[in-house]
Amino acid sequence: MDPESQEKNAEESEYARQSRVRAILRVTSGNFLEQFDFFLFGFFAVSISRTFFPSGSEFASLMLALSVFGAGFLMRPLGAVVLGGYIDEVGRRRGLIVTLAIMACGTGLIALVPSYASLGILAPILVVVGRLLQGFSAGAEMGGVSVYLAEMSPPGHRGLYTAWQSASQQVSIVLAAALGYGLHHWLSPQEIDEWGWRIPFLIGCSIIPCIFMLRRNLEETTAFHACKHPPDTRELFATLRAHWATVFYGMLLGAMTTVTFNLITVYTPTFGRTVLNLSATDSLLVTLCIGVSNFLWLPIGGALSDRVGRQAVLMTIATLALASAYPAFAWLAGSPSLPRLLGVQLLFSMYYGLYNGAMIPALIELIPSRIRVTGFSLAFSLAAALFGGVTLAMSTFLINETGDRAAPGYWMSFAAGCGLVSTLMLYRKKPSAHALTP
Repeated sequence: MDPESQEKNAEESEYARQSRVRAILRVTSGNFLEQFDFFLFGFFAVSISRTFFPSGSEFASLMLALSVFGAGFLMRPLGAVVLGGYIDEVGRRRGLIVTLAIMACGTGLIALVPSYASLGILAPILVVVGRLLQGFSAGAEMGGVSVYLAEMSPPGHRGLYTAWQSASQQVSIVLAAALGYGLHHWLSPQEIDEWGWRIPFLIGCSIIPCIFMLRRNLEETTAFHACKHPPDTRELFATLRAHWATVFYGMLLGAMTTVTFNLITVYTPTFGRTVLNLSATDSLLVTLCIGVSNFLWLPIGGALSDRVGRQAVLMTIATLALASAYPAFAWLAGSPSLPRLLGVQLLFSMYYGLYNGAMIPALIELIPSRIRVTGFSLAFSLAAALFGGVTLAMSTFLINETGDRAAPGYWMSFAAGCGLVSTLMLYRKKPSAHALTP
């Protein structure tokens, strides 16, 4: 090949790489905002419980707030089917703009609703509506972003590319935790409970127009263009029924990642403050560190699964988590301290990052392209609703019923067992780990 042709090919290759980088930034920016607003509810659960769910019992108020947090997860399967089907029909770009708009409505509602003392019973009702809108949108957002990244990734790098969907969530966690840390430093606990907790939600609302502009410039994937006849509603459900086993085991596969993720991020401030009796700033500082750790481990997990295979990574991490979850929690609860909390959460962060980095591309590769967003979103949303979404309430309930501050370890061990079984079932026929199904 002559030098001029080589130079031209190099320029085209560099342009393609830059285009992929820009696409990653555009699609994950919306996902960042969705997850930023979604996580804030868990981070400020104590303050939200006092604002909208007053009760004579601190435990009862917190459980009400955490139940509303879980209600958002219950909406995810519905959003996965409705919005996921819409994205499979009209395209990734148009569908992801719709999910962002719905999330913006839910976030704005939570940020602006007056307190129970001002509005009465209507206040918690509106908060529930806002949370349900967030959950409905999130049901298809993650699937839509993950599938978009998988379909635009170069051969042999699907795990690495899809990892940036989850990595963008970690940026939102770091920002949310940093804002929470700053608020607890600058404001008194009473000021945070009264109005300070609303500030991060309002910040999220203020950047929505910028995210809309970024997402409007997304290009549609070639894989969607290649699908000459997107499925209608009847075909969608018929294909889902034909592949119900993949969706079911995909749900169990996601149990490990959704439970671990919620334990180390959303639950940490509440666990550290109400169970371990650490300061709110210490708990938020740990959460901030975990967000950075997750961001580093996720692309490593995706790239590792590209090299050694999805099954090997999933089996190894699920086994390690099953064996160590409760002992690690017991060690932490035996002598609570900031270094111990950080150490345990960093261990679980490694589990989450490596496992999720392999799990996302594994599930995408096992679902037919015609229902890829719907099937992936449904499997993961069911996992989030039945496992991840109840993690905060389940952990609080187990600790209260058993008196064992290490009880969340039981829940994580159960989720790890689900991940181990589902990996064995999904790979029992030895499918190709690096090819999307037709």
